Amino acid sequence: MMLKIKRKVLTETVKLR
Repeated sequence: MMLKIKRKVLTETVKLR
């Protein structure tokens, strides 16, 4: 579960960039 959340955060960060 934590891995999925971390992956989502990473994707959001990249999208923000």
